[in-house]
Amino acid sequence: MFPLGLQGNSRTRKRGARPYAGGRKVCSKGCACEPVKKHPIAHACCPAVFSSEMEICPYSLPPYAEFTDDHIFPRFLGGRRTIRICRQCNSQFGHTFEGRASRQVKRLQVFISHFGLDLTRMPATWPAAIVIGDDTYDLRSGPEGVQYFLNKPTFTRGADGDLIGGKARSLSEANQIRSRLIKAGKAKEVEIFTSQGKPIDDVSLTGSFSFDDDLYRLATKMAAAMLVAFDRSQVVTASGIPSYLLRKGNWLTAPAYCDVAPIRDLRPPLSHTIYVELGKISYAIVLIFGFMKFFVPLPSVQQSGAFLGSLDPMTGDERFDYVKPIGPRSVPALIQRDEAMTHFQDMDDALTREAVQRGAKHPPKLQTKHLDLGTPSDLSWTSGTIRFMFPGITKLERQG
Repeated sequence: MFPLGLQGNSRTRKRGARPYAGGRKVCSKGCACEPVKKHPIAHACCPAVFSSEMEICPYSLPPYAEFTDDHIFPRFLGGRRTIRICRQCNSQFGHTFEGRASRQVKRLQVFISHFGLDLTRMPATWPAAIVIGDDTYDLRSGPEGVQYFLNKPTFTRGADGDLIGGKARSLSEANQIRSRLIKAGKAKEVEIFTSQGKPIDDVSLTGSFSFDDDLYRLATKMAAAMLVAFDRSQVVTASGIPSYLLRKGNWLTAPAYCDVAPIRDLRPPLSHTIYVELGKISYAIVLIFGFMKFFVPLPSVQQSGAFLGSLDPMTGDERFDYVKPIGPRSVPALIQRDEAMTHFQDMDDALTREAVQRGAKHPPKLQTKHLDLGTPSDLSWTSGTIRFMFPGITKLERQG
């Protein structure tokens, strides 16, 4: 169950005050909100109960101009549950790493949609993804998989160089182009067709995806938001996470080169997941579409516990629960290339397996064609191996 917040002490209320439901504050729409005094969790349909004078941002120090809702699972993933942070931090995150990370995640969503899965709850476009003939097309998630749409209008010229036709993305765009060309005297008669979005089934997509600084920060922020939501904001404020998110420091978030199978068993296949375990060894595991896995180290704490958040990209179901700890996890500071490849193959296998479990009409045959682990950190051949330092930028070219 989701952690309960501040409870009312009386069932009576003054005129104009917010109503109570079983001692808990509720919004005007009648749903029970669960605010925590310093870090309220705002329900999706209503603002937080408390004013900014009583709020503290987990990522920065006062004074604060204004507080806003910040999604635990980012809005571009379909998240609804929020915590409260100051507008300045929220805006900075959205205009830096979150915005850039969202573009890669959206491409990944389209890539997975190509398996014949309906991921249309949140729109996603992969710009200029494929070229068919002389035309470049965008790919979008559709109800039956992936659909392709013309990236930009194209024109056809006759033997004398005059414009005689072309393709547009819509009927209105075709009419506007036709009128503009004739009015400018560039053509007398122009036949422009509309290129309608169509399902695409017979193309093998190749995508280049990276474990980069933007995704590392996104995963770290998701883990931090879970801590705040479960009233463990002091773990965030006492760590170097705020400085890292504000690009003023470092944090050792990395690919999760460890066993995450017990976490996968706790949520629906393909679900975005945040697992946090606190204790002598504290950490978080973040899964994007159930397979792209990140390890976020956390400070050691006295009060142990574990909790899990999951977001199903197909149904939109979002859950937050206390769970039984799976035990300590860690990632190596140095790793050999074949060890890294084993973990990336595990990610491919997990994505394939979970796509099939969710009813993929075109079960993928994934293959990591290229893996760039960056510059080796240990060039010594005394052990006969080359080791790579993480975190770093890990680029994958995946075909499916």
